[in-house]
Amino acid sequence: MESTDSSTGSQQPNLPPGFRFHPTDEELVVHYLKKKAASAPLPVAIIAEVDLYKFDPWELPAKATFGEQEWYFFSPRDRKYPNGARPNRAATSGYWKATGTDKPVLTSGGTQKVGVKKALVFYGGKPPRGIKTNWIMHEYRLADNKPNNRPPGCDLGNKKNSLRLDDWVLCRIYKKNNTHRSPMEHEREDSMDDMIGGIPPSINVSSLKIRLRACEMRLKIAVFVGMFGWILVFSFWWKTSSSMAAVILG
Repeated sequence: MESTDSSTGSQQPNLPPGFRFHPTDEELVVHYLKKKAASAPLPVAIIAEVDLYKFDPWELPAKATFGEQEWYFFSPRDRKYPNGARPNRAATSGYWKATGTDKPVLTSGGTQKVGVKKALVFYGGKPPRGIKTNWIMHEYRLADNKPNNRPPGCDLGNKKNSLRLDDWVLCRIYKKNNTHRSPMEHEREDSMDDMIGGIPPSINVSSLKIRLRACEMRLKIAVFVGMFGWILVFSFWWKTSSSMAAVILG
């Protein structure tokens, strides 16, 4: 692997003026990740090799080859446990937490699955009491996890590399601007993410989120209607009592 220190970010590619890098999910997987896994030449040397989990997200922009608001990296993944396939998401001062379910990356015709996209959010501190940040990662991996997808130097028989997963992943890192959102909204989103975190992948999480928000809205309407109903009852009782009192005193 190439060096993963800060010098990686100084290797600027030779790009034409006005160049912008806004690839689609399919382009990232087919033209970059797939070729990287096969050790084939890339369209342009614009994505740096960095072990993302050795750094915090705010350190990564300086290590990128290119980018202003979002940054792309090739990164290996390590196993959390030697005999498991679960990736280790711990970073220097926090951890990356998956949100939602994996999304398939399809060809433009929608007929072939070429990769998988996972969304993650960075939390500072240690689980389960981490503090949510605005740093987001989109992690792309190949749909077919073949042996030749292993990073160079990865030997499954080598005890030193026993924690290394056998595939490259391509990651897009960016910081979401959430300044207009209140702390209560962040807490509500965190609790919803925690609720759906244990849901089996067979369940459509997107539709579940919509249903949860619809239930929340109906509950608010019910509370409002209930309060309005009590106001009407009290108003009717007050008018009736006043009329009766006027009759008695009259």
